[in-house]
Amino acid sequence: MLSHQNFSAQDWALQAKEYEHNKKILPWGHTTKPEVVTTKIIKEKDNIFDPILQTYKAKDKENNTQNNEKNLLKHQLARNKVNKIII
Repeated sequence: MLSHQNFSAQDWALQAKEYEHNKKILPWGHTTKPEVVTTKIIKEKDNIFDPILQTYKAKDKENNTQNNEKNLLKHQLARNKVNKIII
């Protein structure tokens, strides 16, 4: 129960702000603001890869991916050929 002390409105306002500030401080540190996800951001991310054509919209990314796939196929075929000769 509250004691009968004389509090001014200014003291009460300062104590209320201090209490509110102390409640916002978390023991593990400050909180970060959540990232705002807009429909524009979602559409941009959806537009990076075309699932029907199985291609990337960015030509440099598509060319790099195609070259990597060709190189992997060459290496795999070479390994299969070596294994076939050994067996």
